[in-house]
Amino acid sequence: MYCKKCGFISKGTETKCMYCGTPFTEEKKIDDKMYVLKWCALTTRQLITILCFNAFVVFFITDIILIFAFDQTYNYHLTPWSFLAIFGLLFIFNEFIMPSNNKNRLLFIKATSFFISFSILFMLSYPSWIDGYKLLNYSSFFISFGYFYPSVIILIYIVGLIRFIIKRNYNVFSNFFYISFLFIWSLILFILTFIPSLEFYKDMACKLFIYICFAVSCLFAVNGLVLAILKMNTKFNNRG
Repeated sequence: MYCKKCGFISKGTETKCMYCGTPFTEEKKIDDKMYVLKWCALTTRQLITILCFNAFVVFFITDIILIFAFDQTYNYHLTPWSFLAIFGLLFIFNEFIMPSNNKNRLLFIKATSFFISFSILFMLSYPSWIDGYKLLNYSSFFISFGYFYPSVIILIYIVGLIRFIIKRNYNVFSNFFYISFLFIWSLILFILTFIPSLEFYKDMACKLFIYICFAVSCLFAVNGLVLAILKMNTKFNNRG
């Protein structure tokens, strides 16, 4: 069993946390095992995940048929959009609507992996991710690196700030990892704007948005460092 309050891991037979006393709640009915097939026991949550995955495969196959069976100048990117819609709803369902009890959920890692997977699917969708179909006069490359990635970085910063204000808790190690990861990510985007072959100079709005993203990353990095120093200083003073 995993305590959601303090993180203490017990043997699984206790009714409450042995460390902080928080009662363990029973798993929701959606996580009860049931025999959908005679030889296979699944939970309702697992069944929903399997159905969503099959729906994604159907969209993927449909996407390939539409591309190669018809004029290749038309590409609606069904694969990445279906991934964003299906697994986005599944992500919200599992993390916020019906989260599983007593599970150590690394929400930041899951969200980051989700958006990276979407962008990879988007860039690799047919035809070529640079010279192929353009959405709103933008290639997949510019949409992914110029707008999608910076938007995700800024959004994660905003969500983290809201969480910090509401919970008023600052974990030095985890926040250092998160901010460092996002800062390096935004720094890479910032460096890409100076590579002439990528032609970011042709789209000033895209270039400006990346600069804003990098500025926001620098702002959070500096404030995160200050908060980390203050918290560590307070912790050592209290021990002393």
